[in-house]
Amino acid sequence: MGGKRTAELIPLCHPIALTDLVVSVTPDRAAGGLRIRAEAATTGPTGVEMEALTAASVAALTVYDMVKGVERGVEIRGLRLVSKSGGRSGEWRRDTDSAVAGGTPATRPSRRPGDRTAGRIRRKG
Repeated sequence: MGGKRTAELIPLCHPIALTDLVVSVTPDRAAGGLRIRAEAATTGPTGVEMEALTAASVAALTVYDMVKGVERGVEIRGLRLVSKSGGRSGEWRRDTDSAVAGGTPATRPSRRPGDRTAGRIRRKG
């Protein structure tokens, strides 16, 4: 839903008819969190990176809202674009393999003795 509302949320962002918008959330056990990835598509002559980034951001905020009661130190971090095509700037791809569309999620503080809720939450988008 976040990606579809981008024009309402971001100043000067025009409405775009999306043909596809997929948000996936996967565990990242090595990092101790979640990765959120968002992909958007349109048949129009414009890019949809803002829609994908907004979708990833809203997904991360949703996860944050769900876990904040049990993990006060939860963070959202590392939102970034991995690749895009279309629009005025044409094709673009990030050079690093570790990049995650919409972000490298949030992490919590490391586990402390006696702390049963500490850990990580990652978001990618």
